[in-house]
Amino acid sequence: HAKEDVAQETISHSPKPTHFHFLGCCSDMRADYNACDLIVLTSVSEAFPLVLGEAMACGVPVGATDVGDCRTLVGDSGVIYSPRSPEGAVDAWLRILENQGERGRLCELARERIESFYSMPSCIEKYESLYEEIYALKRVREFLSRFQAQQLHFQNP
Repeated sequence: HAKEDVAQETISHSPKPTHFHFLGCCSDMRADYNACDLIVLTSVSEAFPLVLGEAMACGVPVGATDVGDCRTLVGDSGVIYSPRSPEGAVDAWLRILENQGERGRLCELARERIESFYSMPSCIEKYESLYEEIYALKRVREFLSRFQAQQLHFQNP
């Protein structure tokens, strides 16, 4: 609760404090994401932030700090800015919220990016391709091993 208190105190001094909402515990994430104008991640350290992928899957534009896999996940479908940069965060928010054409474009790109790179069919296809590559390498190694054995046999009758 201490972090929420600090956040609410900070927001109370913003020019538009009524534009921020603390939702608490959410039970229908799809509906909650779709109710958002944007999702912003201000982390200074991350791995692979699922919250961004989930929001993007719902077609919600995102802004995120350039940490962990944020840049890889978001690509050109959102706004990436430097960590510990309040100015960068504000610029991201304004870029998304003040230009409806840009916001609409980012919404479409976000959804398409998740479907293309992170959907179940896409992941299955990548695993199948990897397994086929591994199997092909195994077959090549088996062939080379047999070939080398035959070469040794012919050299040393």
